[in-house]
Amino acid sequence: MFDRYTEPARRAIFFARHEALIVGSRTIESEHLLLGLLHDKETTADKLFRLSSFADAIRDGIKAQQRLQEPLPKDVDLPLSNESKRILAYTREEAERLSDEWIDTEHLVLGILRERNSFAAEILRGRGFSLERAREEVVNNKGARPDYGPAPPKPTPPLSTRIVAWVAVGVWLVAGLAAAGYLAYMVYLMVR
Repeated sequence: MFDRYTEPARRAIFFARHEALIVGSRTIESEHLLLGLLHDKETTADKLFRLSSFADAIRDGIKAQQRLQEPLPKDVDLPLSNESKRILAYTREEAERLSDEWIDTEHLVLGILRERNSFAAEILRGRGFSLERAREEVVNNKGARPDYGPAPPKPTPPLSTRIVAWVAVGVWLVAGLAAAGYLAYMVYLMVR
C-alpha cells in the first residue's frame, strides 16, 4: 500500500500511529495524520505550507478536543479509521492528478484538506488553508521539490487473475456474438 510513498511520507504515517498510541486511540484518525506531519521539519509539506511555524497552536487545538485515555502499548496494531483511509486514497489521487510518481507529505496535506469534515481539515482551514490554494502552492513549487527518481513499478496481478479476466472477456464476446447472430437470424426470418 505504501510502495509509492516517500520516506518522509512514511515517517509521517509512522508518527501518526505514535500519536494515536500516546492518547490511547484505537484507530489512527485524521488529527493523528496531521500531528505526524508536524514531527519532521524538513519535509516538502513544511517547506511549502510552513506547518512548523504554528505547530504548537495545531497541537494545542487537537489536544483540547481529544479525550485522553491510557496510552496503548507500542505493539498494538492500530488500524486506520475510515476517515484516514479516505484521506490516504485522496492523497494517492492528488499525486496522480499532479502526475507525481511518488506520494510525498504535500500530498498528505492535500488529502487531509479533501476530507472536508475531518477534524484535521477543520484545524487547517482555521489556520487559513484551503484546498484550492494548497493545490496551487504545490503546482507552483513543483520544481523545488526533491526528485526521488522513478517510482517502483505497479504490481502485476497474478497469472491466475489474468487468466480469469481473459476467460471472462471471452465469455462476454461469445455471448455477444451469439446474441448478434440470433438477432441477425431473426431479421433474416422477418425479411424473408
